[in-house]
Amino acid sequence: MPGNCRSSGGASWPIWKRQSAHISRAVALGAEFIGINNRNLRTFETALETSINLAVSMPSGTLLVSESGIVSHEHVLKLDQEAGIGTFLVGESLMRQDDVTAATRALLTHAIIIAGAEKSDALAVAQIAGIMAAKKTSELIQLCHPIILTKVSITIAEHDEDVIVVMATAETTGQTGVEMEVLVGVSTAALTLYGMTKTIDRGMVVIDICLMEKSVGKSGDFVWL
Repeated sequence: MPGNCRSSGGASWPIWKRQSAHISRAVALGAEFIGINNRNLRTFETALETSINLAVSMPSGTLLVSESGIVSHEHVLKLDQEAGIGTFLVGESLMRQDDVTAATRALLTHAIIIAGAEKSDALAVAQIAGIMAAKKTSELIQLCHPIILTKVSITIAEHDEDVIVVMATAETTGQTGVEMEVLVGVSTAALTLYGMTKTIDRGMVVIDICLMEKSVGKSGDFVWL
């Protein structure tokens, strides 16, 4: 299945593939976010083994998303246990249900927990979301002008068992600061984490979003005390 990749600064848009040759090209491009379509577009039949077999060739750290043919909780578990895939597109199995909420719970109940919260998947998705949001700050926040970022990164680390710290770093060669870009990146990453894990604890709070340090620019240096 043909697919496209748009990559910048280490973050990639999804690439949807179902053949090993396509996967190899995607990996060679440095894609960190690869989707696998389990549907044969000639016969329209689906097979989870497509994702399971192709996952073997993925380098460590690649975020995999499996699509099509995922219609039961057992399918979710199979993909997690046999391929280490903890991220899914499941609209196909839900759109004809009378009670979409109940169907979603039945399909994904405990999926995040059993997949290790597959904490690595949740953190990777949040990291990508934060990077992409930082690059699109001017589209998300009114009156922010576009800035070409020469570097943007999101770091997510556990402070203790109840606290996760999200930090963003951004750089530009332009004559302006990137405060808004890092704040948008951190906020988006934190909210993405909440969205992916709220079934575990809806009482989570996002607090203390602030600028820690800034250097150069018209307003000079700044260090949060």
